[in-house]
Amino acid sequence: MSQYATNYDYGASDLAEPLDYTAPAADPGRSKMTPLLLIPSLGLSGIAWMAGGLSPLTDMSFLLLTIVCMVLLVRELLMFTQRWGLGGVVLYAGSLVWFCFDYLTFWFMNPEKAAQTGFTNAIVAKAAFFTILFICSMMIGLNIRKGRFFVRLMEKTPDIRTSGIGFILVLILFVIGICPFFLFTSEPWYTAIYHQFTSGRGGHGVAWTVGRTGNVNYNWGAYVAQILQIGKVGSIYAILWVILVSKNILPRIVGVAIWLLWLLLGTGTGTRGEVIASMLPVVFAFHLKYSAIAAAYSKKISIRAYVIAGVLLLITLIVVQFQITFRNEGFLNKSLEDVKEKIEGNSMFSEGLMGYRLIPDRFNYFHNAFYVEGAIRPIPDTIFWFFVSPMPRALWHSKPIDPAWKWYNEVVTGDPNGTEGTTIATGASGYWFIRYGPFGLIEGGILIGWLMSYGEMLFLSCNGRLNLLLFVLGWETWLFRGFRGFGFNDLDALLVGFIALSLLTLVANVFGGVPAQMESA
Repeated sequence: MSQYATNYDYGASDLAEPLDYTAPAADPGRSKMTPLLLIPSLGLSGIAWMAGGLSPLTDMSFLLLTIVCMVLLVRELLMFTQRWGLGGVVLYAGSLVWFCFDYLTFWFMNPEKAAQTGFTNAIVAKAAFFTILFICSMMIGLNIRKGRFFVRLMEKTPDIRTSGIGFILVLILFVIGICPFFLFTSEPWYTAIYHQFTSGRGGHGVAWTVGRTGNVNYNWGAYVAQILQIGKVGSIYAILWVILVSKNILPRIVGVAIWLLWLLLGTGTGTRGEVIASMLPVVFAFHLKYSAIAAAYSKKISIRAYVIAGVLLLITLIVVQFQITFRNEGFLNKSLEDVKEKIEGNSMFSEGLMGYRLIPDRFNYFHNAFYVEGAIRPIPDTIFWFFVSPMPRALWHSKPIDPAWKWYNEVVTGDPNGTEGTTIATGASGYWFIRYGPFGLIEGGILIGWLMSYGEMLFLSCNGRLNLLLFVLGWETWLFRGFRGFGFNDLDALLVGFIALSLLTLVANVFGGVPAQMESA
């Protein structure tokens, strides 16, 4: 039996004997030389940039990058039951989805496109060089297996003692999360939910009596959103409980219904990230479940794991394309037949081009007041924003606003008030480059790679703990969404829900019995 199997008992119908619960000791088995595979891509894009924008070289650099990421992703999947490489899957799949797909469909073998969009081929080559450098840095960070202190800290969080307690928590989190539709709308709750399903960004939305104005708000009513976040996280907890814990049909139906309700509510916002936040943990959970069963039988891969994950990812794509097509007019009376076939919304290479064009040629890096400031500030700034981001502005009116975020909104939209209206993504590499320059981009890439590695280490400490697994899957989902641009808004939602879950678990366990293994029929 594989020594890498995780601590989930999936029942006699799947296993003849319990899983071996021993996790890997330390090294996930990745070569530390892997980042060297991107040296040719870096070299070609760098030459293309220095030569004033040689499009064939830029194209070749991104083609090589795509091939390397595809090969490494396939290897991560083939080795999944031996290293449980969630972080590696997120890194390489994220690079392909958010960066490579954009370049190959929009810029590849299309040198005239730069002039048509107001850029130059030199700017495209520059963006390619720093994007590849950023991915290379993430690959370095993925190999860093430090941070056991933070793993032990999360291991101290409470977990459910019995399956029944888990179901009680599913119901409580649902009641908390859904209550704003009863308490803070000027219409009946069923009408409000219906409008949430169908409104998108341009239809008849929910008649909230509270909410935010713009992206910066100063009233407590805006924090009803955090109550809704508890419900959203609770819905993911519900579906994980169904997949990995429950054996009774009625509670399973309830859990699936709760998750589907919040998936529809998230779809109705027109925000693609809401759908990804609901679907990706489910994809991970099914893949982990059947991969663990395969590992218990000393098999390298599980066909079921890949088939189910593939079907769920296809459903996710269809839902996201439905949103993209109709979100500005609402979803009422819309048909799947009219959905756009072209995949949109993941153009994170193109989104950062404005920043690469203006910085540092017309504007200096935002944190470059003294020599090597860009190499010193990324980690302290990240820690600062981690603690400052969730603090209510209603309580702290003078809470700082990220000047780079405000500036990029202004230059892209033309709105002189960058704190109002929509928010513009820079792409993950552009986020670090605009603020800190090349050294900060390298440091930021290493940091994000390590955060992915931390998620892997934390998963290996789950030992069948459902609450902690929820956090791990939410963590890796946050990092996948972070390819749009690094930030803590999405993580804050996970933390709010996880803290609420932990507090409720502490209370519920007072009435619980002996801890039970996670199980599933």
